[in-house]
Amino acid sequence: MLPIPVTGVSLSPTNVTVNVTESIQLTATVQPSDATNKLLNWESSNENVATVDTNGNVTGVAAGSADVTVTTIDGSFPATSHIIVNAVIVPGPGDVNNDGLVDLRDAISALRVLLDSNASVHTTGDINGDNKIGLEEVVYILQTYK
Repeated sequence: MLPIPVTGVSLSPTNVTVNVTESIQLTATVQPSDATNKLLNWESSNENVATVDTNGNVTGVAAGSADVTVTTIDGSFPATSHIIVNAVIVPGPGDVNNDGLVDLRDAISALRVLLDSNASVHTTGDINGDNKIGLEEVVYILQTYK
């Protein structure tokens, strides 16, 4: 029986967005389906942004973009997926509007809560553990903001 040569490869999905530390599985399909040697080589164009393992599992490392390319061993046929990695914003004390920063917008949001109890804010900005946004948070934000 003669070996059946590879004639191409496709990759799915071709465009991916993940967050830092998240993973997604890429699927490579070798043509023809009955090719004798279906071995693949996986590579990231920027491992500081996204890594890929030998099974096509891509993990976001840092915000940015990278291309993941799979290449067949037989015939060196390539296919590429463009990966965008988003940073994860972790709110902290004083971050009343949940944007990852402590700034004057947080102070304004906290003051709105003091004036209107129906105002919408994230209690992740709470600094004193009472699960509310109050005068203590406004003072903290104004002292923290440079």
